[in-house]
Amino acid sequence: MNVVNLLQYFEDNGMCEGDYIIVEDTSADAPAQAGMGGEGDALDYERYGNHKLELVQEFCARNTNYKVDSKYCDMFGFNATWNWNGYLRKMEEPHFIH
Repeated sequence: MNVVNLLQYFEDNGMCEGDYIIVEDTSADAPAQAGMGGEGDALDYERYGNHKLELVQEFCARNTNYKVDSKYCDMFGFNATWNWNGYLRKMEEPHFIH
């Protein structure tokens, strides 16, 4: 996956304070079988882990001016979306006092 490189591209090319970038499909849950979720299907999900979520966390650890916006991630309950911790807001650049 090229998530970190893509996020870094936007960081290097014009993301401004207050801008959002959304990384989709970071949820670690998935249907137990392909094609599930149709009308009448039992919603049986299994935990499979998601490398994409780890990549978002890696990017945020290196770029501390990006923060997860829980207003959108948790609008319908804690991580009640397929985009777990995927709503990133660019914050003010950190200032260092010498």
